[in-house]
Amino acid sequence: MNIHRTLAFHALLALLLCCPAQAQPGAAQYTIPVVFHVLHQNGTENISDEQIADAMEILNTNFDAPTWTVEPPFDAIAADMDIAFVLASVAPDGSPTNGIDRIETPLTIDAGAPSSYVNAWPRNRYLNIWTVRSLAAPGISYISQLPNQVDQEPCTDGIMIFHSYVGSIGTASQGTKRTLTQAVGRFLNLKMVYEDPIGSGPCADDEVTDTPPCVATVLCNGITNSCDAVVANEHNFMSSPYCSNMFTAGQRARVHACLTNSVAQRNELASGITTITPDCLPSSITDPNGTSRIITAFPIPFVDRIHVSGLSEGLYQAELLDHTGRIVISSLTLTTGAPLEVGVTIASGVYLLKLHSGSRTHIVRVVRE
Repeated sequence: MNIHRTLAFHALLALLLCCPAQAQPGAAQYTIPVVFHVLHQNGTENISDEQIADAMEILNTNFDAPTWTVEPPFDAIAADMDIAFVLASVAPDGSPTNGIDRIETPLTIDAGAPSSYVNAWPRNRYLNIWTVRSLAAPGISYISQLPNQVDQEPCTDGIMIFHSYVGSIGTASQGTKRTLTQAVGRFLNLKMVYEDPIGSGPCADDEVTDTPPCVATVLCNGITNSCDAVVANEHNFMSSPYCSNMFTAGQRARVHACLTNSVAQRNELASGITTITPDCLPSSITDPNGTSRIITAFPIPFVDRIHVSGLSEGLYQAELLDHTGRIVISSLTLTTGAPLEVGVTIASGVYLLKLHSGSRTHIVRVVRE
């Protein structure tokens, strides 16, 4: 056990028990624009605007307007995170938006591969959230990486989550409504309270002083923490998502440090000052057998026909989609080695060329002159 961290926790707890910190709701110190990319095939996964609005209200309540009842001794260190989340009102191209980007795509099924992070908006201006029908990784409800994990992978920077874990209405429920809060916590550099193992035993920590070492749990039974002399902080949002209702002062400090740090451009997210971030339209995909295939389309820009290299031999059905996933041209046919005849009827701009052959699907970025 990390005895220094345990002693530091008790010292801080004793101080705060004398003079409890009361979180006061009010104007947030940081405001983060959010875009929901709803990946769907016109099923129940195409969640309503109302369900997304409900999720945003829950997220803001958890981060900036606490009405929690927190069990002792952690009521003394429960903290208002002072962060507000708003649906984006301006899209990357400057056009107005409601912050909801609906994309009809088969990538909503068994999502999680880099290719399924469709139409990512610049990560230094928006928190991207993709809602999907299912995730390829078993036993998880969302994918959310810490800033240092995703720093060099800007095109997968954001949260991918089951549609039924977004909000508390529609396809979601009261029991799943806190999951998005936990996912956003990881996006803002909060680890699970039991993430970093201590020695060879079952106890683990999270690099935050006022959350005591503990064992992994999804229970909410108030049992004594076997790693410390106090009750486990199981009601922390970075612990069980089923009964959580608090962040700590230490977690607040860690998140605010994240929002002033250049790792993964988090310091630009709420500042309004942005630098360059990569274009994240998909340009390759992984075959079902796990082989990574890099597909290249040329010329750039094209006029009336597209040449594609890197494909397996065969006949492909093709579609041309705009950046929102809307089909612009369907029922195209491409034979390996021959150009794809597109014609000159579409407007100039960036498009996605989707190619199907049996179980294989490839997506490549193309530009019309």
